[in-house]
Amino acid sequence: MSVLVFSNPVRSVKDAEALSTNCLDKLQYVADAIKVIQQRLDSRIPLIGFAGAPFTILSYLVEGGSSKDFKLTKLMLNNQPELAHLILQKIADVTVEYLNMQIAAGVNAIQLFDSWALALSWNDYRDFSHYYNKQIIAKLNRKDIPVISFCKGSSVFAPMMVEAQPDVVSIDWNADLKNIKQSLPQGIAVQGNLDPFVLYADKPVIKKKIIELFERMRGENGFIFNLGHGIMPDIPFDNVKYAIEVVKEFSY
Repeated sequence: MSVLVFSNPVRSVKDAEALSTNCLDKLQYVADAIKVIQQRLDSRIPLIGFAGAPFTILSYLVEGGSSKDFKLTKLMLNNQPELAHLILQKIADVTVEYLNMQIAAGVNAIQLFDSWALALSWNDYRDFSHYYNKQIIAKLNRKDIPVISFCKGSSVFAPMMVEAQPDVVSIDWNADLKNIKQSLPQGIAVQGNLDPFVLYADKPVIKKKIIELFERMRGENGFIFNLGHGIMPDIPFDNVKYAIEVVKEFSY
């Protein structure tokens, strides 16, 4: 998984006000890459565009990089909530433009990825994550473009996540996927939720775990197999390839 590192963390009103949101021109290379990739895919495989959700980006901006406890971020949420909201709104505005640029360039679906939402309490998730994710999804040019919403903690926050009206809720590996699916409104698909660490295991174990998940979801409409979070960079490539083969071969 890639890690963001900021040499100039954003921790004051002055820092936040200095953040420029006029940056779409600098991201044109993303749109160009999407167009090239789509030409090569030739409609054979759907291409998913994505962006980090505002709270996750906020945590990197405040901490200066990854964090084990998000201490500085949580201090800001508690002691300076107005500052947090100022930064989050800027991130949300840029994210809408960025994702709509990806849609215009030709992606087939969009995923909003909130990797560190699990650090939040229910109320803090509502105020500092969900509020902005809902804004973003509402402003996307999403005609014929499915929107996938994911956060670590989705096994807890899924009932709130659906209020933002995504097409798919991607579920981490801490919950029974069928129970989550049956608790959500009709028409909301689920994606997930194999523990990515399974891919370090021996191949018979990988196959067993994947088939168990498929069997658990048998008969459920609106199920997309996936990992419960991103893949680790040192997972053996051959294991990843094998997992894909198992998924393709399963008779559902």
